[in-house]
Amino acid sequence: MANTKMERANRVAVQATEAGFVARFYRTHRYLGCIESANSEWKPNEDANKAQAREDFRTFAIDHAGKIGVEFSDKQEAQAWDRKYQTYENEEQISEDASTLLMPTILQLAEKCKYDIEVESVSLIDVEPMDTDLSYIEDGHYATSGAWAWATLPMTISLTNGLEVEYAMLLKSGQICKPKLTIAGFEEMVKTEADLSDMELVDLKAQAKAEKEKSKKATKKTKKNVA
Repeated sequence: MANTKMERANRVAVQATEAGFVARFYRTHRYLGCIESANSEWKPNEDANKAQAREDFRTFAIDHAGKIGVEFSDKQEAQAWDRKYQTYENEEQISEDASTLLMPTILQLAEKCKYDIEVESVSLIDVEPMDTDLSYIEDGHYATSGAWAWATLPMTISLTNGLEVEYAMLLKSGQICKPKLTIAGFEEMVKTEADLSDMELVDLKAQAKAEKEKSKKATKKTKKNVA
């Protein structure tokens, strides 16, 4: 029998359906699979209310996740990052976690950037609902809980001398995705915005190259004079 590699999940979302419940497993924001109560041997306790039944099914789904090739672990180290909120009820919560996630990436990019810039702040501009074909999503929110599920998160990155660039983060399946911004993309954003603002940037790489060439010429001239 061939070995089946188990996918590790660190989040499970249980939603109520007309047929019962469905438990969807995720690796942060990547969907791995689901278990439906209607297609399982799980039966709700007759004395349980809807909230208790939901949690009972959550436990059942976690215990039987191996049947769909998933191994569940909610340990903190399994998380992609140390977010403060597990669900997002409002824009303030999204703003806090989105800024926390984006800032380290921007600081690293600014340090590597060829332009002489410094990061002052990052902030959320808006939460824009994302269109999906999912029946349990309404205007970017989970229909049952009302929490934010799918949205685009335009962010303002404030840099040196009032220069500001925008970068759109994403919220998928109720979780904020890690930024996928490269140094090349970041430098292009900075240069484009600087040009639009008629701001002259100091190119540190070009400056260093010019100084190196100047030093070489000076050394050659000195050697020539000595000879």
